[in-house]
Amino acid sequence: MDSAGDLDRISVLPDDLLHVILALVGDAAAVTRTAVLSRRWRRVWVGTRGLSFSDTTMNAGDAAGFVDWALAQCRDADMDSLEISMDRDDGLPSPEQVNRWFRYAARHVAGSFHLRLSRGSTPGIIELPGDGRSRPTSIRLRLGARNLLKLPPPAARYEALTELALHSTWLGEETRPGWRALGDFVSSSCPRLRKLDVDRPRWLRRLVLRAEALEELRLSGALDLRTLDVAAPSLRVLQLQECFYGTHTYRDGGRVVHKAARVAAPRLEEVAVSGVLCGRPHLDVRGLSSVRRLGDLELRMHGQYCRDTGHDLWLLESCRGAEHVGLSLCHCEPPSRGAMDGFVDIAAEGAAPFASVRSMVVDAGRFPEHHLVSSMSPLLQRFPCLRSLCIRFPERLGNKRQYCLCRGADYATRGEIDLRSKNHGKISFGSLEEVEISGFAGAPQWDLVSFLFESSDAIKRMTVEMDGAPKRVVPELLKIPSTDRGRWHFEKNMYIWTSQATENIRMEQTMPLQKEKRKKKRERKERRSNRKRNHTNST
Repeated sequence: MDSAGDLDRISVLPDDLLHVILALVGDAAAVTRTAVLSRRWRRVWVGTRGLSFSDTTMNAGDAAGFVDWALAQCRDADMDSLEISMDRDDGLPSPEQVNRWFRYAARHVAGSFHLRLSRGSTPGIIELPGDGRSRPTSIRLRLGARNLLKLPPPAARYEALTELALHSTWLGEETRPGWRALGDFVSSSCPRLRKLDVDRPRWLRRLVLRAEALEELRLSGALDLRTLDVAAPSLRVLQLQECFYGTHTYRDGGRVVHKAARVAAPRLEEVAVSGVLCGRPHLDVRGLSSVRRLGDLELRMHGQYCRDTGHDLWLLESCRGAEHVGLSLCHCEPPSRGAMDGFVDIAAEGAAPFASVRSMVVDAGRFPEHHLVSSMSPLLQRFPCLRSLCIRFPERLGNKRQYCLCRGADYATRGEIDLRSKNHGKISFGSLEEVEISGFAGAPQWDLVSFLFESSDAIKRMTVEMDGAPKRVVPELLKIPSTDRGRWHFEKNMYIWTSQATENIRMEQTMPLQKEKRKKKRERKERRSNRKRNHTNST
């Protein structure tokens, strides 16, 4: 046997390179098992650049003990990433063990530190280390439902930290006197923090941020929040979802105080606000003139009327420079027949168009008969320069009818609103080129497809993705006016229409390839004929 074939080539690599290779393996259980390969490998793994612990790959009864042992073996070795995930309810770590892991990460992890604990973890106080300077650049925590997170004192410095994510974390700043607030920690101890993501916090009632370097702020599920006050000159992305639960006011001693969100960010580029229960004027966002992407809006429509009870219309009107808009569109029933108080006519004469918007995504809900087009038509009229439109219907919407107060003849003759007629006026979208409709389930969405074709001669491509397999799809599509200037391509649960101009361009692009294929086919045929002729002559 050739001795060169038995050569262990990986063992002759230098330790630094082996540490990088083991970091790519990641899983701590697999990395530590390399110690049994040979004497050479016995201590190689302790210098790995990254470890990932998961109780799904370790002995369930002693997963926390294995983490303690592995980190003790690594001693003073530095690493780029440390991830610990404890999802099982058995063998969960104690708060003392978790705090030891925090202290190790603060001293030896120069990159990302991720910690995830099960909801059934042992209750206690988890403390961010406050002695010296913390090294991690990214910290992501999910501490379970019964652990309180205690933030370090003002003397602690997290100067390397650029990303902080807190998920389902209980903050004790409101229940434990003297504990440090999250806003003060971020503003004073994290001078380089660029991303802050807080998801479903508990007992976070006040968040005040003064962050020069902060670029992205995502706050969701902060139901206990009463005051949000942000001043961030570098902030580009702002996302607020499902905050300020309950009434618009709260009692502070003997005073009644309004819940409020104030954001001052002159460089905002992307804003997404949904489910924020404090309405105007208690939602104040400054710097909206620079916004280019606006999302998560919710418009409750009744024909051309939109219910103005929150922040959505105000944001839409304020972000005049937005190029992309994402919104959900749903039907809103008036409280009684003829009672249109609180509704705004978005198609009113003199309403300024949103001329900067080029693309839009609409998540449409269930609408009564004729309401879908009657609600979407005046909305789209405000976007004359729209080029790309995506309309998404929920799955299994079906074509079950939904009724409305205005369906009666007595109500329609009052003059407030008439939605029974399919004549929605001539609206022209001269720049609309791309349309995508998903979740298509048939009527009343046929009217929507017909309306879009009638309103734009510039459409180059329309994609209709079916929800299931509605009957009589092809005949109905072919009946739509204005589709004769192009052709439909039918695929499984998807129908694609392209204009004749687009078809011509496609044919011009593919024609040289087709000619080349035909030429090669003729040449192969001639070669086979020549070989057959030569063989016949030789015999």
